[in-house]
Amino acid sequence: MPHILAFTSTPEVTDAVGAVMTALARTLHLTAEQRAVPTGTHGTCAAVLRAVDEPTVRLAILPYSPGSASILVTEVIRQCPKPIVLVPRDLRAAAPELIERILVPLDGTAESAETVAETVALYAASGADIVVLHVFDETTVPKFWDQAVHARKSWHEEFLARYCDHPDARLELRTGSPGESIVDVAATEQADLIALSWEQNLSPGRARTIRIAVAQSKTPILLLPFPARTPGTVRGAL
Repeated sequence: MPHILAFTSTPEVTDAVGAVMTALARTLHLTAEQRAVPTGTHGTCAAVLRAVDEPTVRLAILPYSPGSASILVTEVIRQCPKPIVLVPRDLRAAAPELIERILVPLDGTAESAETVAETVALYAASGADIVVLHVFDETTVPKFWDQAVHARKSWHEEFLARYCDHPDARLELRTGSPGESIVDVAATEQADLIALSWEQNLSPGRARTIRIAVAQSKTPILLLPFPARTPGTVRGAL
């Protein structure tokens, strides 16, 4: 039976992970299982990846410490082809019974939209509030920005129709750093989950948005790998 696999360690981490796991399981109508994080470093990563690779696992949950680099978390998210939720170890707010609001940052590319499409559909079907975030930089701010309100409304509608075509989805626009904007909007909107698509590339100078969001967010982050380019590799969406 498809299920969620959550890894825990200390009692406080177990409480945080367990709360998020329960909310996800109820929202997605999946069973859930908790396992202790194996001891070690590289051996731990291999053990976690083997466990997540089990055919019935649809989604994995890992605790992490915002602001600190963990070999385990870094290697697992870089290598795992399935969706992973990262739960801050110092998560203070109690998780809701269901995932009621999900923040979906989109960069305006077809690939990022396609990566999150099935996940957004699942949460929308569960009744969750879908908040789409798009962040402009100096080179992408549209010409209408200082024009009439109706021009912005038309742009909103076109963006959602192209990249997140769900009747109840709403769009938030920001300018500046995408990572910092994600953290800020997630807190302002009181999102229960952030869904981020990414290439699983942590080379120097890459994944800046992911790095900032993971380092600063107090909201659980669902990482969705871009669709596999290698035949035979299975990638999920939750």
